[in-house]
Amino acid sequence: MSTWLGLMYIILSIVLSILLSKKVNFGIMAMFFAFVLGYWCCGLTLADILSYFPTRTIVIFIIYTIFFGYVRRGQIFNNISMNIMYSFRKRPALVPFAIYLSAITVNGLCNGTAAFAIVGPIGYAIAAQAGFAPVIVAFALTAGAGINFPWSMGGPIHQGILSQYVSSQAVEKGLIYILEANLLISTIGFIVVYLAARGYKPKNRTLDFRKSEPLTGKQKRILYVVLAVLSLVVIPSVTEMLAPNPVTAWITAKIDTQIIFLAGSVALAFMEIEKADTVIREDVPWSVILMIAGTSMLVGLMNDFHIIGMLTEWITASISPFWIIPILLAVAGLMTMVSNGITVIYALAPIVFSVSAQYVGVPFLGAYTAAYVGTQTPSCSPFSYGGAMAMVSATENTDREKLFKQLLLVSICMMLLQVLIGCTGIFNLMQ
Repeated sequence: MSTWLGLMYIILSIVLSILLSKKVNFGIMAMFFAFVLGYWCCGLTLADILSYFPTRTIVIFIIYTIFFGYVRRGQIFNNISMNIMYSFRKRPALVPFAIYLSAITVNGLCNGTAAFAIVGPIGYAIAAQAGFAPVIVAFALTAGAGINFPWSMGGPIHQGILSQYVSSQAVEKGLIYILEANLLISTIGFIVVYLAARGYKPKNRTLDFRKSEPLTGKQKRILYVVLAVLSLVVIPSVTEMLAPNPVTAWITAKIDTQIIFLAGSVALAFMEIEKADTVIREDVPWSVILMIAGTSMLVGLMNDFHIIGMLTEWITASISPFWIIPILLAVAGLMTMVSNGITVIYALAPIVFSVSAQYVGVPFLGAYTAAYVGTQTPSCSPFSYGGAMAMVSATENTDREKLFKQLLLVSICMMLLQVLIGCTGIFNLMQ
């Protein structure tokens, strides 16, 4: 079969999976197309097609989400978010930054979905009271919830993808690069939206805030477990990177991150926060897991259609190395405006690896980081996951039609801003 025809089949399968996702889960449709194309067009066996199933990524993802499911059930984040807002009550112009900081905090201690659910209603209510544009809140939520901490829900996805191409040490370095670039560009984007929407000029400079109720004894114990787990995950790795020593080297080599999170889940389970069956059934995002699996299987067929080689030859023959990173940022941003960032990064990862291997001066980790970061701030598009979640979390008195148009405009501007940042060469330093 023609390679171009195979590429058309895969693109058509992805588009149909997106269009039908309201009726059938995207991942299930993607799996269906992967089996159909694999059997009929590539002559693959069942075992061949299942070899593209991302087992390691999904197992890690389940471990992480069970832990954070218990944490979310402990209901400690409303208190944390309200206290952050309370500390800014006398400075209304800085409240949008408090919302952004709250979204990052809840995302870092739990997950991005919780940031939308917890910070969103509070943020929109404050925006109505202070009199600044809801689009600031929407972008603060999208940007803050999209920050990819190595231990957050996106961590196992990147671990699974990167481990296919680079060593475990390079995977850890890549996760740090992603976090740094993500924080930098999301914060720049937020400041731009804040200034453009005149968040520094709230109509009401008197805000009625109450400090949240103090944490209960059980909630404090939950917080201690969260901090202990994150400390064991973060401190040894960071210390080993900055000041290598035998102790942290032994910890990072012998105590796997997943074991730490499992131990944390066991500790929280014994606190009887919630029944284990309920957490597994309701807090593990099975629809996202299906989407990851289906996308991975469908994109894996690109190797059998020889698409990666064809695209690599075309890119290396047509495009200067200088433009690789900016083009990756533009393509990732445009794709994310109408789909989910997870789908985009799975589709781009093999192309990024192949292209970076051909170009001197285009490091794989830098190019991959650019591809991922390119999916973040443009995800505020109402057609993407982030923008849709921001719209859903808006309060009833929010003008959703106006917010829809503003988010679409902001997503386009963010894509262009990322391309400009990519032209500075900052991603080429990540190697």
